[in-house]
Amino acid sequence: RHCQYKESHIALSYEQLGDWANAQGAYERAQAKARAGVLPFSESEYCLWESRWVETTKRLQNWDVLLELGFHESLPEIELEAGWRSWDWSERQAQVRQLIKASSSEFASSPRAKFYETYLALTKGGAERSKTADFQRMCKEGIKTCLQHWSELPPVGTPAHIGMLHMFQLMVELGDASNIYSSLSSTKVDNLESKSGDLKSVLQTWRERLPNPSDPINIWSDLIAWRQHVFKAINDVYVPFITQPSVAAGEESNGGGGLGADGLAKPGTKTKAGNKGSDTKGGRKANSNGPAADGGDAARPDSEAPKAATPSAGGGGGAAAANSVLTSYAYRGYHEMAWIINRFAHIARLHGLVDVCINSLTRIYTLPNIEIQEA
Repeated sequence: RHCQYKESHIALSYEQLGDWANAQGAYERAQAKARAGVLPFSESEYCLWESRWVETTKRLQNWDVLLELGFHESLPEIELEAGWRSWDWSERQAQVRQLIKASSSEFASSPRAKFYETYLALTKGGAERSKTADFQRMCKEGIKTCLQHWSELPPVGTPAHIGMLHMFQLMVELGDASNIYSSLSSTKVDNLESKSGDLKSVLQTWRERLPNPSDPINIWSDLIAWRQHVFKAINDVYVPFITQPSVAAGEESNGGGGLGADGLAKPGTKTKAGNKGSDTKGGRKANSNGPAADGGDAARPDSEAPKAATPSAGGGGGAAAANSVLTSYAYRGYHEMAWIINRFAHIARLHGLVDVCINSLTRIYTLPNIEIQEA
């Protein structure tokens, strides 16, 4: 209502209708006209175009564009928000800490900054750090900051209340994540099944603890980015266990059945099937009716060979079944990734963000080949 130019009214109208793509284009055209001198402008209205363009870009989930903008324009807060969804923070801790220090004092004292710092403390020291008084103190400080900001909000519900409720949820899930990291530190191939069962209860709670479908898409995007950081930590510990049981199963099969790597009986080794092969009816029938009936010793290996390979098939089937079960547990993190990505795509479609929905579903195809019901 207070804007001077129709370009501002057009762009804001698109925003009110939830048409973020057209709103982004309208802001870009207005800025292009202003830079070319075609459209006179005031500083306040140009700041409006810039800030709202950033918001529309966030709603369209164009985080790579914002990451580049934050880097080239020295905007640490935007770079942090975009990097939260694009980077592996466990490998960029020093860079993230520098960005937090370079941000404004208002952001440094915000619940978001407290959350980032607490998460860095969790990933830096692993499970040992998560149980120290220092980590617990940082969690309490983050919750205290959230309460202070909540008390400053008006009693009537506003969009700001949604953002603060979201920050409360992230701080609560930080405590859940500390238990997950503790479990990961003591996980071995022998107790993978029990440890995976312990994680399942927490992850099932996370599936049920989701924002409302009508909440802004950025709330959903932020929550999914946070959980994917945790799921990646689970994958880093669990996935290496997949290759271990196959080796153990092969050794057990070779030692117990007296079979070589090619599935044939080793020289000088008597197998159960080989001992009984000459007494079976099938063996006698082959000796009497086969083409080499006059030479029983020559015909006997043909009748005994399949029976010698029988233990190999049985042992291999058991090993394959055990390996399949273990693989299901080891892919726990990927199962949760597929589920949350699918859920986010559904919410994006409800918000009319078809491109965001398609891009999210495409990411599922980059995950390992898991059972479709897990997604």
